[in-house]
Amino acid sequence: MESTRQNDLERLLDHVLDFAHKTLSNHGEFYPFGAVVRTDGELRYVAGYSGSETPPSQQVIDLIVAGTREGARTKEIRAVGICYDARVRPPDSEPTDAIAVALEHVEGEPALALMPYKKVGTEIEYSELTIEPGERRVFV
Repeated sequence: MESTRQNDLERLLDHVLDFAHKTLSNHGEFYPFGAVVRTDGELRYVAGYSGSETPPSQQVIDLIVAGTREGARTKEIRAVGICYDARVRPPDSEPTDAIAVALEHVEGEPALALMPYKKVGTEIEYSELTIEPGERRVFV
């Protein structure tokens, strides 16, 4: 099961990071979004819509969590990655923006992937991806 879990989480992470990179390059920002691995292995994007054109990011994250939690409850999904823009303080460094990806799988512990970045002119410079323990919010 571990190889399926690892494969699912790596696919999710690659998928959402790719979209976040493209969106940052094209627009300089992005709203929270996510992706799920369905029980049949299909990977799909997910989003939350509050009815507002500019909702607070936490509201969008909460909507995505609620929707994916229902998919977990009904066993329609086996993994989820929720991507959002965050502020982090790397060791021995100043606070910086980061792409954050909260990863969960039906099996195993959740993880939080962080990729700090900074805008330099019209370019985005990324720092090394780190993984730390995450918070279980979907597969509860």
